[in-house]
Amino acid sequence: MTAPDRDDGGNDAARRFCEAAGLMMGTAIDIRDLIKTAKRHNIDVFLYWEEGLAREEHLERDLERYADIPEENRPFIHIDAFTRFFSETYAAFPMSPDELFASIPLMITLISCGTRSAGRKQVPYVTGLMPFLDEMDVDS
Repeated sequence: MTAPDRDDGGNDAARRFCEAAGLMMGTAIDIRDLIKTAKRHNIDVFLYWEEGLAREEHLERDLERYADIPEENRPFIHIDAFTRFFSETYAAFPMSPDELFASIPLMITLISCGTRSAGRKQVPYVTGLMPFLDEMDVDS
């Protein structure tokens, strides 16, 4: 699957690309499935903590605005950095990230899909909203 050529603020090509990858905006997806799909299709995933900011759909502006702030202190985080942080936080438990996310399930609500500039090329991305702690189902 080839990434869309450009992004004009949530264009149809980006949406179709994400849907073809199985990522439907507005739905919730298990973080493990999101990680696998993103790797398979070379999609950057950014997880937002704040719903209002996530729904503004200005990823490149957010990346610029928060460029001088350490990633772990931003209101959003790249999924790879989140996985590292999560694994380091639970380092006392000898589990892979997949096993860890199975024991503490996270459902990510998909918010937007587009492409962003990365040097001379366009990279597909998805933004998702992290659940609040009280919305997490840790009893399953």
